Amino acid sequence: MSSLAVAIIALFAHLVFIGQGIVVCCGPDCKEGRIYSPAHDIQRYCGYCNKWVHVSCCSAANSASYDNVPRDAVVKLLPEEMKGEGVDEKLLALAFCPVTRGGNTGVVGNGDDVHKVRNFLKARLLLRPLVIPDWRVELSVGWEDADPRKFTYFLCPMCETGWI
Repeated sequence: MSSLAVAIIALFAHLVFIGQGIVVCCGPDCKEGRIYSPAHDIQRYCGYCNKWVHVSCCSAANSASYDNVPRDAVVKLLPEEMKGEGVDEKLLALAFCPVTRGGNTGVVGNGDDVHKVRNFLKARLLLRPLVIPDWRVELSVGWEDADPRKFTYFLCPMCETGWI
């Protein structure tokens, strides 16, 4: 097959994937130049612009540690003041883990578990006083040992609002 034919097929596949929302990085600025490949890529999800971005496409100049990232820039609508209401610190920490796929989080990633924790907390915000049952039993997430302090957070290169 000629290189022109390969290029045309690749372009067609790229356009089809865009239509399906599968192209998951920063377009022409993508350093990887490909769609998500679980064998090679680690990506983060931005809840502000709803995009997946290769970690390698994020700028080290726009990075920060857990303690230096505004919490509302990681998780929309989950207030930091929940700490003062007796919410387990570990549960809050799990809610602030970045949604990641690839690498040690596997092909699918940790998005289901992270969103399960975030939604659990958001639902309890409606209750006053805030009542948090034994979340380890109710949530049954398998990654309670996750520590958001181990992650480097990046300003999303797509929207420049969310920290991923």
